[in-house]
Amino acid sequence: MQESTIFEALVGWMRANPDNSHLFGKFLEYIDLYLLEEEQWDILFKPTHLVDPTFFQNLLNQQREQAKKVQKIENRNVINGIKDVRIVDGMVINLVFLNHTTVVQPVDEKDNFIVDLKQKFLLNCLKLKCKNDKAYTVAVSTDMRDWECVEGHSKNESGLQVLHFGDRVVRFFRIEPVNKDVWFYTRINIEALYLPTSSEIANQGTLCGTAGGSGQDVGNLQAKVMETSNP
Repeated sequence: MQESTIFEALVGWMRANPDNSHLFGKFLEYIDLYLLEEEQWDILFKPTHLVDPTFFQNLLNQQREQAKKVQKIENRNVINGIKDVRIVDGMVINLVFLNHTTVVQPVDEKDNFIVDLKQKFLLNCLKLKCKNDKAYTVAVSTDMRDWECVEGHSKNESGLQVLHFGDRVVRFFRIEPVNKDVWFYTRINIEALYLPTSSEIANQGTLCGTAGGSGQDVGNLQAKVMETSNP
């Protein structure tokens, strides 16, 4: 679900429940305000203020500062379960005919799905299992405004489709099937990793689909990378 959809639903509840105004600020902390467009913030203050503007600005500044941080975790999947991701576009279903395997797929009116890692990571490898190994493209983003199609080297490893690409700071990734006329899904146990050797593998070949947005220069990113070593 889009952040804007969640925000609009929360504001609607706030306007319908003025007696609970003491909770408004706390609930607002669960919304990533910096992902919204500026004009979307207006519904908090028109026709009347639901929260103090100073509180809102301080919260926004705190979130923006926190969003600059990037985690670098080597040789370990940053997705430890469904709790670590949010499906922004797409839906999660349980396939009985696949022994109740949980999968994620596009919704009917769209041809892609978007996964939110909930924070920024330095990544260079994705591993996933798609229906019948169908071809797909991958685009990544930090804010869902600018998307970059990743280029790299794809191969099969132990039944998984593995995409190695150059180092990227990622919060969101978008999976889109090449053939829009077939039913497409991937198993929910997606792996997102930073592998020290992945960039070298990525140079062995290229795989790229159609996606807009500007590229990332990791060396120039205004972000603090917090390195976490494996035990």
